[in-house]
Amino acid sequence: MDRFFRFGLIVLATASLLVGRAQGGNVAAPVERHGSRIACLDLMRTKDIEGENFQADEAACFATGEGLLKRTGDDLEIRIAGSAPLVLKGDLAACDAGDEALCRFASVDCFDPIRRFVIVNVGYYEMQNYEFINLDDGSRTTIYERPEFSPAGDQFIVISRDIMNERPVDLAVFQIEGGHVKEVFEYNSSDFTPPRDETWSLMSWLDEDHIALSVAPSNPMADPGESVAVDLVKDADGEWRLQDWPR
Repeated sequence: MDRFFRFGLIVLATASLLVGRAQGGNVAAPVERHGSRIACLDLMRTKDIEGENFQADEAACFATGEGLLKRTGDDLEIRIAGSAPLVLKGDLAACDAGDEALCRFASVDCFDPIRRFVIVNVGYYEMQNYEFINLDDGSRTTIYERPEFSPAGDQFIVISRDIMNERPVDLAVFQIEGGHVKEVFEYNSSDFTPPRDETWSLMSWLDEDHIALSVAPSNPMADPGESVAVDLVKDADGEWRLQDWPR
């Protein structure tokens, strides 16, 4: 794999944050957005793993976790309570060499040493996933795309639809409880007959019960670049519902 392709693969991990900054200015520090619970949220999302200061910044991130995380070469080691560490192997040299079978990397997106979870970006030759890992039992939940947290940090939304890579969920909201995560809402435009071709974007979390989204609908008569504002709201029964969608 040439350097240009490898750079593009790695930079996928920062794309959504950079777009958000272009649209809405600088992102606030995690202390302001989520209390002090979710560590490294902005620090690590702005870094290229081959960047000049990445190792120092990653070490500073890991230092907040009391030995829970460790980097050895390209490998990421995660300490799990009462069991052997979980080691996520990395091989950036294989990525440089274009070795599809061995190319891989693992980088921390964010973690919460109090509620005992870490979210890791696990990348391969032409794809990547995000994994929510519980630090007490080592359980792993694939959430596919980068999570965008609510102001309190107790919930997050992911936006992902890639049929080729078996990611048919357009929208999913997850609730964090006791270091574990559960899906509480999902929306799949591919479930319709005929399937709809929608492109969703996060505008912002307005509060814990209200998410502002936009969607480019599949209406063939519409401008391909036309998008529509849609709210995702939690009702009085605690159920998430899209407001006035689909149309």
